[in-house]
Amino acid sequence: MVFGHGDLHGGNMAIARTSAGYRLAGVFDLQLAGIVNLYDEFLRIKLMDDVAGRRIVEAYNRMPGRSRPVDPATLGHAYQAFCFYLAHENTGESRRHLASMVKKDCESGR
Repeated sequence: MVFGHGDLHGGNMAIARTSAGYRLAGVFDLQLAGIVNLYDEFLRIKLMDDVAGRRIVEAYNRMPGRSRPVDPATLGHAYQAFCFYLAHENTGESRRHLASMVKKDCESGR
């Protein structure tokens, strides 16, 4: 368990372009902030963009002083469970879209 944002996705992040590249400049909407599972923060990013999610996990795991790296396999299982949870909350086209994401994730072995 870690202190986390609880709803981290592109709409809640401010990204700034610097001479070193794009950097996180701030976060918004702290309504769900609190003590969360480490993987919760990465689920929404992966849901939004799988490639970006993978790159963020890799960058996070390279950070010095990380005592708890994010395991991609564990994140994949948590992601699938999160998609099933979202599918339960949605119907119709939203549910079909979530099911296709889970299937794609399972087929790719992530």
